Amino acid sequence: MRHILSVLILNRNNADDVLSLYEDLMSQSFQDFHVIVIDDNSVENDLKKLLNLEDERFLVYSFPTPWKFGNDNKWNMGLRKANKTGSKYTYTIQSDMEINSPALLEELVAHMERDPQCGAASPTIYNKTGEMTWGPGIEKVRMGKTYNINETFITRNEAMEEMNYVNEKLVFYGHEFYFNNWLKLHGFNTTPLAGVSVTHYAGGTSSKYQSYKD
Repeated sequence: MRHILSVLILNRNNADDVLSLYEDLMSQSFQDFHVIVIDDNSVENDLKKLLNLEDERFLVYSFPTPWKFGNDNKWNMGLRKANKTGSKYTYTIQSDMEINSPALLEELVAHMERDPQCGAASPTIYNKTGEMTWGPGIEKVRMGKTYNINETFITRNEAMEEMNYVNEKLVFYGHEFYFNNWLKLHGFNTTPLAGVSVTHYAGGTSSKYQSYKD
């Protein structure tokens, strides 16, 4: 059965966080989704926790050795898996995040449906002390250019397929910067949303990939 949304989570030895996030997802008002977990060389006991979850909407893909480019390569692979399922959108969320809004997925999908020129949209992000670190009015600067989606976002799979995902020669600079600017160059907008939010506790999976980038 096809679902309109794929939820992509990257994991490396953070199965408990992934499963906690899964519980958040099960409480969402919007349920037309499946979960894709890309696991990077987790220890056996950690991986077993994911594989033991009995839910046909919870898909785990495991790689026995760490990939050189770590986080960005997992993101690429996850998007390819999502497109093969026939989903229309993919929502990428880090394992060390907590969903604050029960209508998060509903609002993200509704925004993409309302605006066919939106290539990606990101919820507001707070840190563990309650400070806003991302949202409307906040932009990042990288390589002299600004971009306004960050850390967790919904993407339009059709646009990602046309872009051929992230060019591996550019992953060192980060997928957020690359595809955000690609989308803008090709007539898509990228939008931070105020009405829904997540909390980013930091120190999770993404911080464990840096040693693979040489």
